[in-house]
Amino acid sequence: MKVFVHSGTQEIEFKRLLDLAICYARQNNHCEVTYQGYITNTAVSENFPKNFKAIPFMNKEFFEVSISTADILICHAGTGAIFNSIKLGHRPYVLPRLAKFKEHNDNHQLELFDLLKKENLILSLPEDFVLETTRDLECKILASKLFNGELTLVLMDKIEEVLNQRAAM
Repeated sequence: MKVFVHSGTQEIEFKRLLDLAICYARQNNHCEVTYQGYITNTAVSENFPKNFKAIPFMNKEFFEVSISTADILICHAGTGAIFNSIKLGHRPYVLPRLAKFKEHNDNHQLELFDLLKKENLILSLPEDFVLETTRDLECKILASKLFNGELTLVLMDKIEEVLNQRAAM
């Protein structure tokens, strides 16, 4: 089984997601776990499990192949990570980066996370490491809408609705 964990392209370590990926690899030695993301402490790599591979950055083609071949997909709450996952037929597990852990400069990922979780387009983490496949026929259908513009319109309408509700408060 292949697990792909994507923490984004920022040069800010996402330690909670990295720790989760390493822990999952240790608990599931039958899985091949690939982590894509910035890691500040290279000495940590000496303690990685044998079934764990860390790649700081990857080109778009390798990124898409990694998503396409994954059985389980885990990512941060970045738009590119989530929508590429959905486009390639996954309902990803998502963990937003938070400012309080110095993973980002603000909590903007929470808004997208909350919206997509409510619409059942993503799964939330942590799920006590009981991770099942994220391949999803519904997301493949959704991907076709993404490219003909329907999903963009639906999301923009939904985001506008949420913003109007907040403004009215």
